[in-house]
This record gives sequence, structure tokens and C-alpha cells, in this order.
Amino acid sequence: MDVHQGECFFAAEPKANSLTVAAYFNDLAPHVHTQGATKLTVLLDRNSTHGPKMRQALTELQPLIPVVFLYVAA
Repeated sequence: MDVHQGECFFAAEPKANSLTVAAYFNDLAPHVHTQGATKLTVLLDRNSTHGPKMRQALTELQPLIPVVFLYVAA
């Protein structure tokens, strides 16, 4: 959710994995960049798809702007 604009971004996959999660954030980065963002900050839980494998996959995709993850307790 973009708290400044009130927009919500959502995607669902029948079987999400680290690679699909990384691809989602890579696709989201240009959208927020066009709205003037210089980085994308995302709050995540400790789901297994949000771990090191996802972060590495996102790094390899080279998103347009930096994506920063903040992990919250479940």
C-alpha cells in the first residue's frame, strides 16, 4: 500500500515462491519510480518466500530503484 497516495498493489500466485516474489518487487519498482520515489521500502513477515533466496533473485533482476526490506514479527 502506498500510504501517501492511498494505492494498494497486490498480486497472487497459486504457488508463490522466492522467484515470483522477487519478480513482483522488480515490476513494482518502476511504478513507484514514475511517482517520484527514489527507493521502495517494503514491510515483510518472515514467510519462507521472503528470505535470502528472494533477495538474491531481486538483486540479479537489477530493479530500477533500490528495494529495502523491513521485517516485522509475525
